[in-house]
Amino acid sequence: MRSSLKFVSWKDRKEVARDLKTIYTAKTEEDAQLALTKFNDIWGVKNILIFYNLG
Repeated sequence: MRSSLKFVSWKDRKEVARDLKTIYTAKTEEDAQLALTKFNDIWGVKNILIFYNLG
């Protein structure tokens, strides 16, 4: 997660970290997929480099 935050502006870092945590702590794969989709809807356009790092 830390390496993903290198690509995020300082003002968005806390919010992005909170949203990434919901992906990594999901109890099931389906929950993680839903959290990832929600994350993409919120942050995907603004911080596209995060997704290259997550993959």
